[in-house]
Amino acid sequence: MFAEGIAAVATEFAQELAFLPPAEQRKHRMRIRALTTAASNIQDGVPRDLDAIPGFRLPAELRQTRN
Repeated sequence: MFAEGIAAVATEFAQELAFLPPAEQRKHRMRIRALTTAASNIQDGVPRDLDAIPGFRLPAELRQTRN
């Protein structure tokens, strides 16, 4: 569900590219790349090292069930 939504947003950005000035096109391409990577990772089940995210703390109830 999340992967499809992320991919849809990336598609919307791609459709807007032709109408943007070059600087905005570069920003959109970075966004598209990031969104596409995120969608692929979610779809493929790529594990995330949540402890590596600064300031992130998994709620206690989820930490107990984490592998």
